[in-house]
Amino acid sequence: MAPGARLKKYGGLNQFHLIRNKYAQNGCYVNGATVSGGEITINDYGHPWEVGDQVYVEGMLTNTTLNGAKTVTATVPGVSWTYAASGANPTNSAVQLAFTSPYYPIAGSNFTRASNVVTVLESGHVRGRGDRLWIAGLSGTNSFNGVVEIVGVDPGVSWTYANTGANETATGTAQVLGDQCITVNLDMDGNVANMTYNQWGVHLSHWGNISKFDGTIFDSRYGTGGRVVNVYNATDFHIPLARASESVAVVVQFDSYCDRCVVGTILAPQAADDLLAWGVTSAEGVFADTSPPTGPGSMGALIAGNLIGSSPTGLLKMYCKSGYSLGDVHIGTIRGRGPITIGDGADAGVSGGSFNSLSIESIEVEQYATDETAMKLGNGGLSSTGSVYIGRFVDRGVGTDLGVLLNIGSAFASITIGELVSTIGRVRYGILVGANVGRLTVNSGTVSSAGDLSNWILTNPGIVDILQLSNIKYSANGTSNGNLISESGDGYVKSIYITNFDGYNCRSVFTGQSAGLTHNIYASNMRLTTVGSPFGYDAT
Repeated sequence: MAPGARLKKYGGLNQFHLIRNKYAQNGCYVNGATVSGGEITINDYGHPWEVGDQVYVEGMLTNTTLNGAKTVTATVPGVSWTYAASGANPTNSAVQLAFTSPYYPIAGSNFTRASNVVTVLESGHVRGRGDRLWIAGLSGTNSFNGVVEIVGVDPGVSWTYANTGANETATGTAQVLGDQCITVNLDMDGNVANMTYNQWGVHLSHWGNISKFDGTIFDSRYGTGGRVVNVYNATDFHIPLARASESVAVVVQFDSYCDRCVVGTILAPQAADDLLAWGVTSAEGVFADTSPPTGPGSMGALIAGNLIGSSPTGLLKMYCKSGYSLGDVHIGTIRGRGPITIGDGADAGVSGGSFNSLSIESIEVEQYATDETAMKLGNGGLSSTGSVYIGRFVDRGVGTDLGVLLNIGSAFASITIGELVSTIGRVRYGILVGANVGRLTVNSGTVSSAGDLSNWILTNPGIVDILQLSNIKYSANGTSNGNLISESGDGYVKSIYITNFDGYNCRSVFTGQSAGLTHNIYASNMRLTTVGSPFGYDAT
């Protein structure tokens, strides 16, 4: 393809990716496919197969003889292909995909495990340490298959990966998928304003089982059915720039087995879905057809520089299936319109997981409407989490804002905000603590309340062990209106540390629960001007 060329779909409603790496599995919707006359035909838009090609099939349910290495016997170019088959029809539902890929066989006798390390003989290979692969088709006392990362190489001779099991040599024939060292500069047009197909089949670009990737997305348009960049099972993956100028869904999404991923800048003024998504999806629930062909797997490290644009679902979204971790995420700047969604609700297949740490240097966002949340932490979708750090958080609510700046919906060990700046008076809450937090810290801030009985920090029903506030200026609209800190329902703040505080024209610094709870309050250098009841109920 010549430099400066634009990839554009011809017949934009068809399900195919504009570009993908060779050894990434391609998802196929096989619900309704039938075995007839000794063969089965797979509708696979954009397929590259010709008669005589060998294709590896995975994911056909019930009749597993339909899986494995198959020889193409007939094709309709770019539409469908056929292979010999017998037995029952596959029982895949409409959201249970099968996956196809070029067949790359290595004899099982070339795989030997000793002391929990597998050595693979592959003459002439160019694989490197840290490369991610997908292996299928082998048998042994313990599995040799699945996602692997190369830990050692003998160039052109062999490579090794960690794998727990008995000392033995594998049987069968392996299907080995893995690409490395791909560099692309893309300008893509999905050629459709509204897409009705499920997401998997319409990503503009699709990358899997890949390492050492560099790809710049100079622009993308009209890809509203899927993702501009879809990634799974990847390491050392670098996107300096991803721009989406018009009518796209998710701009960049990493899902399962991704580590050492770096994104420079995402620019998307009108995305219909997330700007950057980092998650683990399993093949169950409402998102089954967007799950990766490798199955779910924990994530490693993500570093992103600037996320700038507009999204109704998430300028940054993190989600995770139970039993898996999202690792460590560091973001530079998030600026634009729409929420930051950490934990994508309680939907099956994308909830219940955890992460180690989340660090965001600067947040400056505006909600779509006056009753929305700017940042959802947990959102009922995470089971256990580590630490969250936000360097600077600017609250740019909409008009008389009835929403919440920060909604804590899952348990956290610690949450720290360096500087908190509010450009509006919050009618309801600034920070709503709906789950337990070990330590909640704000090191400096200027905030205000605008409602009759608004609370800038409300614990309901969450419990905060330690609330630490320093260098805070707070105001409301009268001595009977506005509490900086308040408890409700089962909410409770055990210990409060306040230093260098300036409060004026408000109801209270702290309003506690009724008698029976013990609060430890440490306050120093407090300046209170026209404050109705500085420390309320049961606060001694």
